[in-house]
Amino acid sequence: MPGARIHITGVVQGVGMRPFVYREAVAHNLGGWVLTAGDGVHIEAIGAREAINSFVEALSAHAPAASRIERVLVAWMDAADATCEGTEGRDAGEDQVGGPAASEPDGSAEGV
Repeated sequence: MPGARIHITGVVQGVGMRPFVYREAVAHNLGGWVLTAGDGVHIEAIGAREAINSFVEALSAHAPAASRIERVLVAWMDAADATCEGTEGRDAGEDQVGGPAASEPDGSAEGV
């Protein structure tokens, strides 16, 4: 299934962005993962292109009030590029959407 790698920059740290991205991904029937990093939020969304387009629009339109999104970059990928199947290489700042239930120790993120 096709997907997209999405990079969001701006004020996105400590504002509830990961749980927000998770909820939007579930609402748009997408799988993938979300990672909060020093340079912003990285997302890999797997699903129908129309759903991903709607998801990207929702990220800016409904972002947490304390956030300030400066830029949303989208790079489309095909099924061979997707990496959401495994968990290797993930760190504590990354959450999988569409996988086993998980949450961060500080309660800042959710997983399905």
